[in-house]
Amino acid sequence: MNYRPTIDSWLSLKQETGSLKRPDLKPRTWRKLNPEALLAYVEARPDRMLEDYAMHFQISPSGIWRALKRLK
Repeated sequence: MNYRPTIDSWLSLKQETGSLKRPDLKPRTWRKLNPEALLAYVEARPDRMLEDYAMHFQISPSGIWRALKRLK
C-alpha cells in the first residue's frame, strides 16, 4: 500500500496552516428544494402523501422524506 499521498497532504496541511486539524466543513445547502416552500405546502395540505409532495416539487418521494426529516 502506498501511504505517500496521505502523508504528503498532511505535510502540506501542516505547512499551510501550522496545524493538522482538519478544516471545518461547509454547512449543507438546499439544492433542489426551498424549505420554506415545502413547509408551507405541507402545512396547507397535511393529508397528502409523500408521492403527492414529490410530484409537486418534481423530486423523488425519498427526497421529500429526507427534507422533512431535516426540517423536523
